[in-house]
Amino acid sequence: MKKIFLAFLALLIVCSCAKNYPDMVKDRVEQYKKEGKVILSQSNDETGKEHYVVYADAKSQVIGVDTLGKDVKEIRLGKKPYVSFEVKVDEMHGLKVKKEKYEDAIQNFYITASGKISDGYDTFRTRVYKDKYIVFVNRGFGLFLNDDNVYYNLSEKNMGDDGNIHLVFHNIFDVVLPEEWQNYMSNSQDLYIDRYHSDLVFKATVSPEGKIISHAKSAYCSGVKIPVEMFSDWLTLRSYIVKVVQLQNLEESN
Repeated sequence: MKKIFLAFLALLIVCSCAKNYPDMVKDRVEQYKKEGKVILSQSNDETGKEHYVVYADAKSQVIGVDTLGKDVKEIRLGKKPYVSFEVKVDEMHGLKVKKEKYEDAIQNFYITASGKISDGYDTFRTRVYKDKYIVFVNRGFGLFLNDDNVYYNLSEKNMGDDGNIHLVFHNIFDVVLPEEWQNYMSNSQDLYIDRYHSDLVFKATVSPEGKIISHAKSAYCSGVKIPVEMFSDWLTLRSYIVKVVQLQNLEESN
């Protein structure tokens, strides 16, 4: 009987110590609003499994990420280099997407009084996915909140409902063509594909934390499916390009 009583008492203590995160989120939101901060994102989870508030503070020029823990993470805007997602050719695997950091290409953003983002010339709205990342709408940049030392080339149109960023790359022949083939591609009539149009399409997916989590297994050139590993060898790829041109010519003749 004593053991049962002690177990019941322990259960009461645990229940009394459990945090009511939904109410805490509401209280924090009201507190931040009174302090003049602009709420960018907040959790709306009745179970309390997700609990966060993301705000913009024009006074201190920070974006705050409050997960209701001991400390609030403060992200300072200002001058930072940027990281671009770019298609590269891997000699072993073909097409892949990699992160390229541009130390010399400094971007500079700040928070306006209304909680929007500005580059000093234009002002942009923000679109925020939970407490994961922020996109500066119509500017093509944003922040992953776990990697705030750089700006990323992020676009609102690539944001999925699942929070993943679905990248679509067009016009990347200059990535896969050896330099000596560039002029030939532009001038030859028997092997002509205009590299300045969206003939070549390749896709990849980035997680809400900013990690590249998947690459498409194929690229599409004028509707023709080409396995990505073919791009690691230009001579092999050439036969696929010829096939594309032949299909184009056939369609034109019809």
